[in-house]
Amino acid sequence: MTTRARHRLGPRDAGAVSILFAVGLTVIMAIMALSFDFGGRLRAAARAQALAEQAARAGAQQINIDAITGVPATINLAAATTAACTLYLNKSGGKCPDGAPPTLSPDKKSITVTVQITYQPDFLELFIPDRIDLTKFVVKGRATATLIGDH
Repeated sequence: MTTRARHRLGPRDAGAVSILFAVGLTVIMAIMALSFDFGGRLRAAARAQALAEQAARAGAQQINIDAITGVPATINLAAATTAACTLYLNKSGGKCPDGAPPTLSPDKKSITVTVQITYQPDFLELFIPDRIDLTKFVVKGRATATLIGDH
């Protein structure tokens, strides 16, 4: 008759690796989520800057009608505000902040446009619930366009 030798495990270590793996995986996922959401914020800031530049160009094209007759060209603020904020930015996903409409330089040759975009993070709320109001990031871009030429 043969007997089987039973090998006994040492102290109960079963499951210790599982806990370490679960904690490590959670930390790695949190780092990935933060990287993804803050990367999205950086992309939104770059988009806001690009929209501000394009809106400033659109606004700078709105010159006074008298420039046709030889009067020096200047930017028409009302038409530039409509072109930059209403026509361009509203269709592109940005907006002019409520307290910051486009502004003209004193010589009416330059226009400055500020753009505001709201970025909604995707994963951040999973790891920091109810601690901080991270439901959205508001990013801004600002650009100036200047008329060139002697007209």
